[in-house]
Amino acid sequence: MRTVALGLALVLAACSASARPIPSASPTAAASPTAVPAAEEEGQPPATPPPPVVDTRTAPIPLPQVTLVSNDFRVGAPPPLQRLAKSEFPSETLLPWAGFFLQQLDSFRGVGPGARAAGRNTPVLDEEWGQIVWPGPFQQIVRKAVAAKPAEGRFFHLESATLDAVYALPWSGIQLIDATIVFRDHAETPPAEGELWYTWRVRLPATGARLFAVADGYDGTMRSFPRIEPYWTRALLESEAVSTAAGYLWNESYVPGGHQQGWNGSVESAFAKDRVAALNELNRLFGAGTLTSRAFEDVRVRIDAFDPLTIFGGGIVTATVSGRLVEVVSGSTVSERFDQPMKFFRFGASGVGLSGWFPVDAYQDGRWLSGGELALDKLSTGHG
Repeated sequence: MRTVALGLALVLAACSASARPIPSASPTAAASPTAVPAAEEEGQPPATPPPPVVDTRTAPIPLPQVTLVSNDFRVGAPPPLQRLAKSEFPSETLLPWAGFFLQQLDSFRGVGPGARAAGRNTPVLDEEWGQIVWPGPFQQIVRKAVAAKPAEGRFFHLESATLDAVYALPWSGIQLIDATIVFRDHAETPPAEGELWYTWRVRLPATGARLFAVADGYDGTMRSFPRIEPYWTRALLESEAVSTAAGYLWNESYVPGGHQQGWNGSVESAFAKDRVAALNELNRLFGAGTLTSRAFEDVRVRIDAFDPLTIFGGGIVTATVSGRLVEVVSGSTVSERFDQPMKFFRFGASGVGLSGWFPVDAYQDGRWLSGGELALDKLSTGHG
């Protein structure tokens, strides 16, 4: 979002005869007493006092409070998967992942080298399941396989792992792979009896050669991936919008004794260059003592549209952030209302928990700053 009162701050700074310096961000505590101990022997040099203790802490910057304005926002259609040749994915990556996956399943029933804890007799939490297999129909299939036989004397044994398909994103390469794993529930020691064989087709989010949790899958009773609903919900996006708006505005908030702010990410787009320049100017004013406080009040966020770019829920979120900016500039308090349309790239969508949002554009002076060139290929983010 544009630093909405920057122009006002500059005007007030120019009109000010003098600027009050802000309190030091790194105050120094008083040195320890240097008195010589009474028992000191004659002729001995006085004791060396300890060095001063430097307090490097800065005043905390409070996170702005943000209210959601619920809205029946527009949702675009996800693009079709772009299939690549299987040779594009490093085949040596799949087999280690499959072996580790089965070790995790062993650990969930308390056996094998990956066992979580000896003698565990408490159930595995839903959150723990979600870290290896996202919620949905296939997770229930996996749970049934883990519970099919008593754990004692049994282990999952991998027979094969085969790469079936590779799919890509235009800006970041491989998005996901489909694979087939064949394994058996191996009866190794008495009283275990009989082996169970499984063939699963799994869909794995990927970033380059990195594989994440199983997003979806099916077994011999199905013929295709069963998921119909998307890997995200409107409620989840709105929850993420609140925390994203708060974090975004915090990044341009200042308090007396606090720290300067910065930008963490690519500066390839016009929006990023504009924001970096604005933050640098705010830091200059803050360092000079001209700007001593900058806070956001009565902040509201509304999602206007979501345009998916992946099947997992990665995409572009268009949202409007509004509120009041309150600044203390050259000793005077000024405030201004703002209403700022923005675009964020939602990345790292996982089907469990919150995903990351990165600001990529803002609407200012009747136009989008980046002019449609969001430079997504320059962002260092996880799978979509």
